[in-house]
Amino acid sequence: MIIPADQIVAALEGAPPREGPLPETPDGIPHQQHNQNAPVPMQEEVMRAADELPGIFFEPTPFSLAGSVGWRLEPSYAQGPAAAFIRNTREFAHQHRPQDGSLHMLLPGEVARDALAKGWGVIHPFTDTISGERSEYVMIFGPRNVRELETIWIIAQISYYHARGSTL
Repeated sequence: MIIPADQIVAALEGAPPREGPLPETPDGIPHQQHNQNAPVPMQEEVMRAADELPGIFFEPTPFSLAGSVGWRLEPSYAQGPAAAFIRNTREFAHQHRPQDGSLHMLLPGEVARDALAKGWGVIHPFTDTISGERSEYVMIFGPRNVRELETIWIIAQISYYHARGSTL
């Protein structure tokens, strides 16, 4: 279900904290999720949901390991600030290869802090060189089950609306 932009931050505020310990992730590159990986059917559900978003398209990303998929916007939809996109492209997120299943995305700073405080992800070690003022580059852990999928889908929509330039 696509949540309207003016309701998406409230949806995250109402989302539960992630259960259990954080997955293992490195402090460097490649920045991956090493354990508690998302089952492939859950990864496919994230992509199916994202495919319903207007103006989005997918292609291999140059910003991650082979097999990772970039989430990009058609030019007329990419109306967000430069800090909502990875290094001067229209890519606002990417989903890592199936062996991993996590996602890197840009989020507005306040939203990123909320998502990370609830245990849904970690800050990327290169956030200072990839994101910009008012944005954070984060890794959001892959969904292990349907309940987690719901919250991760909320977070992914926030990244999408940020890239669209929507008021959150």
